[in-house]
Amino acid sequence: MKISPVQLLLFATFLKGMAWASIVPIWHFPDEQAHFAQVNYFAQESKMPKGPGFDLSKEIFISEQYLGTERDGQGNNKFTYHPQYKIDYTNSRTGKSEFEIANLPKSFKSEFVKREATHNPGLYYMLAFPFYKFVDGQSLFARVISVRFLSVILATLTVFVVFKISQLIFEKNKVFQIALPALVSFQPMFTFSTSGVLPDSLVFLLFSLFIYLTLLVLKNGWTMSRIFWLTLILIGGFFTRQNFPIILIFLPFVGLITFIKSSQKINFLMGIIVSLIGLLILSFFVPVLRSIHTFEFPEVATKTINNVSFLTHLKFSIKQTFAQTI
Repeated sequence: MKISPVQLLLFATFLKGMAWASIVPIWHFPDEQAHFAQVNYFAQESKMPKGPGFDLSKEIFISEQYLGTERDGQGNNKFTYHPQYKIDYTNSRTGKSEFEIANLPKSFKSEFVKREATHNPGLYYMLAFPFYKFVDGQSLFARVISVRFLSVILATLTVFVVFKISQLIFEKNKVFQIALPALVSFQPMFTFSTSGVLPDSLVFLLFSLFIYLTLLVLKNGWTMSRIFWLTLILIGGFFTRQNFPIILIFLPFVGLITFIKSSQKINFLMGIIVSLIGLLILSFFVPVLRSIHTFEFPEVATKTINNVSFLTHLKFSIKQTFAQTI
């Protein structure tokens, strides 16, 4: 059986992701313990964490103490500002404190002792739920690796979508068609941020699907099917990350270009108007979508700063928005 270059790339992407997911110690991806805490809370309580109550399980809390990732009141731990710090190696196949963590009482995963879980929109954590439950009776390590497996799958799907994008952009150049997804797959931060328990992997996939569909629209025009899938992707994105609505900035440009090119302007305008009105109406009933009409994006906004001029605050906000969001 002949293996195509894209199949080889997807296999390499999956293999690379699983290597990282298996080797990197738990809680060593950005805020991984907080993201996994939300998965665990949903699995134990059948609801997403909200409000001021405790949402970090005793099991995760104790494992953080063992691994040096427990944060103090200022959010610092043994790793913060200490890049030279690393967990001690052992002369066996079992890592330091691994036995103690793996054998914590099962009841600890449903005892909540601290507030640290992320309170993100729940789509990624709902998708992680069956992966978590599949090994529910196993150790903490097995459950973390199982959820990391979901992230690797989403990353592999993202690379495939990028391949489809490259086919649209480089119609006649087979080398470029495989080069673009390869550059994405082996980009270091992409590998790092899609191998842990992080919703970034789902954001990348949804954003890539959005780009693919808008390119299809620019090339072949609007259809009700494309409007439906774009709407579904936008809703999925809003239920994944608070800052996903920033993607709406691109829609007017897509609309303007297709309006200029389209010979059936009435059908095009009706499709756009119906889609936007539908999203607007939905945003009044779904809390995570309210940012559409309030223009309040939680991850873009900054905390109130006392005794600082408006201009200074504005500069700081713009810098943070570009550095952390766009």
